[in-house]
Amino acid sequence: MRATEASGGVFSLAANSDVCREWELQNLSASGTTVTFKLNPFELLSKHGFQRTNYAESLFNKPDEDDPFFIALVQIRQQFKPDLVIMTAQNAIAKFAFDEVKQLFIEQAPLPRLGHLLRTSIDPEGHQQYATLECYSAQIRALALTPKIRREATQLLEAVRAETRRADPRCAPAQAALHDLRKHGRIALLVTQPMDAVTYEGAYKKIEMENLIYSWASSLPPGWIGVPTYHAGERLSTEMERSLSAATDRLKFLPDQFSQGLTEPLLDVADGMVTISSTSAMTGLLFGKLVVVTGKSPFSAWCENDPTRLNEVKPLTTEEAVSTFCFLTNRFSYRHDMLMAQPQRFSKLLKLFLTTQSPAKWLLDIKDWDIKKASSLFEFRACDSLNGLGGAPCERRDLRQQLAALTSEFNSVKSEWHATIEIRNRLDIERNTAICERDSIHSEWASAVNDRDRLLNELNLAKMTIEDFEKKITTSVADRDKALNESMISQVRLTSLISENAALLTDAKNLKHQARLEQEEMAECGAQLAQVSLHRDALIEQLYLQKSENNLLNERVILAEESKLAERKQLEDRLVNELNIAKITLSDTQRLLEVARNQLTEATHQAQLEKDELTRNSKQVAQHRDTLHDQISQLQSENILLNERASLAEEFYIAELRASKDRIEYQLKQIDIAEQQANRFNETNSILTEKLAVIERKYKCAQSKWMNMIATYGVAISKLLLTTSERDAVRKRLAVTSLALEELKESSDAYANEVRAARLETATIENRLTELQNKYDACITLAKENTRQKFSRLFKFHKN
Repeated sequence: MRATEASGGVFSLAANSDVCREWELQNLSASGTTVTFKLNPFELLSKHGFQRTNYAESLFNKPDEDDPFFIALVQIRQQFKPDLVIMTAQNAIAKFAFDEVKQLFIEQAPLPRLGHLLRTSIDPEGHQQYATLECYSAQIRALALTPKIRREATQLLEAVRAETRRADPRCAPAQAALHDLRKHGRIALLVTQPMDAVTYEGAYKKIEMENLIYSWASSLPPGWIGVPTYHAGERLSTEMERSLSAATDRLKFLPDQFSQGLTEPLLDVADGMVTISSTSAMTGLLFGKLVVVTGKSPFSAWCENDPTRLNEVKPLTTEEAVSTFCFLTNRFSYRHDMLMAQPQRFSKLLKLFLTTQSPAKWLLDIKDWDIKKASSLFEFRACDSLNGLGGAPCERRDLRQQLAALTSEFNSVKSEWHATIEIRNRLDIERNTAICERDSIHSEWASAVNDRDRLLNELNLAKMTIEDFEKKITTSVADRDKALNESMISQVRLTSLISENAALLTDAKNLKHQARLEQEEMAECGAQLAQVSLHRDALIEQLYLQKSENNLLNERVILAEESKLAERKQLEDRLVNELNIAKITLSDTQRLLEVARNQLTEATHQAQLEKDELTRNSKQVAQHRDTLHDQISQLQSENILLNERASLAEEFYIAELRASKDRIEYQLKQIDIAEQQANRFNETNSILTEKLAVIERKYKCAQSKWMNMIATYGVAISKLLLTTSERDAVRKRLAVTSLALEELKESSDAYANEVRAARLETATIENRLTELQNKYDACITLAKENTRQKFSRLFKFHKN
């Protein structure tokens, strides 16, 4: 912005709403007018399903015309009509949106960083894709150098490589620890990067760091082992490293104090390296190592992209490395503090890139390469590092190197502090996650309690239902008992009826016997009647015989009349007398026969009446018997029906009891589940408590490291003080810095107290964190301002 305003131009910023708002609040423009174009990040992510990984991938590909980000940038181009667009990260969408506009891509220079100041590279071609290093790799390797430039550049490159061995006190022991691992095979450093960066997710793919390291180590050729080195802000846990070591023997780990932030000195010992797109790949190329870059990167044109082909990589020759080093240290890289201090110089560079027809050709021109200008990009800690390179006198150089060491140490402390802040932020995120988990567990616990209460209510209802069922069962049992009693009474009645039926059958038998006797008597009467009939027949025969005799007598009379007329009258008289007697006898006999016939008829009629009476009695007995049989059948059917109803009622209530039992068992299971959830909640609560304790311990460790760094900073400053006046001035500045550090320490203590009080004050933690963040920001701003003023005064002093 200052370079643009220095040249009379207008600067604008296109970023997300929060960055633009903060930029407007700072109002750093000399004209007092700040032009910003706010981009809604959620609207930009809508095209990519609100997935940051998909968005990162899109930054490496040609955008669709309906992409909201592309449309917004095209509208900005049409509205603002810029002459130059500067980008600080890979963004293919912006590259295509401003295709007809000059573009510059700015990032940290791909030079060794450890112990050196911040350097900025300016590339007119691209960032991770289509960069000058990628498009002109062959020309850069084959740059023609004069013998003097090649000799001086070779010495400077060797001095830079030697400086990496003493840039940090940990370098020597770290290199020794790495050398000890050589007994397992050739060493390939597995250089990791921050996982949430575009150069990780977009340049490669979304993959966890442990899986990435394991896949790299497994893909190495036979005879190689992988040794991970971590970025300053992110690393694997000790438990994960132990798990990976147990999973494969192709993976070895350095101690924690040597595996983070020391990639460049370790490259001096290693045989090769594997990374996604880290700028340390260029350091490996300059050191003549075998390099594999697996992601989309400007170094892809310099090396292989598959770890399995590590043996096939062709390292740079010494001439190629020196030519590449000259390109990087001539017009491609600049000291960041000088660009910040001299906006006019940066403005001239911008105008040069705008007016030059071929910026890449200008960058490849190294005829004006100068050892002093190139060496100013680096900081050396020994006088012999610059012998023969046009360096300053040793005393001044020693003082400058001490200042550089102090600055480097301060930068290291600052990076550690930023790493600590990142750890704190991560711990805050973990704590917030834990709080969210605890809240979710509380909600689950409340839900479980509600479920438990609901289940208890259902259990009480089930108990009431069971009691109702028990009452119904009791009533049913009473009804069943009553039915059984009635059945028993019916059985008793049936038994009595059966006995009565038996008695009736006995009476019927007796009646039958009497009827049989009467029939026998009737038979005897019939026999007597037959005898009377026979006697009658005999009398009739006698009568016939008598008639025949009378006829004979008549014949005799007729005969006697002829012989004896006298005697005829006598005979007639005697015959008449005898006839009268016979008639009397016949009438008597007929009278007896009639009496006997009447008696027989009366006896027959009496027998018939008795027979009819017996028949009626037999019919009544049969009807009574049939009635008894019907009643017995009805009672038996009723008894069977009652038994069936009792059995059905019993089965129904048994089924109801079983269903109630199953329901109660299910409710008891639900209660057990609720109790298990409660147990899990208690376990999770204990785990969260342990996590909070771990967070406190980590924060204490970070705080102790920070205090050690402060102590180291104080020792370094005490070494730097050579005169009383300087000591007094530095003491005053140190007092100010100490006050800032004390405030920072107090804020840290306040933060630690806030963390310890987080268990009891979760309701007010957000407000306290906000206050704590404000304190930290104020302390950091104060410390930065004081440190900047101090080093500015020191630099002016040494410059004078």
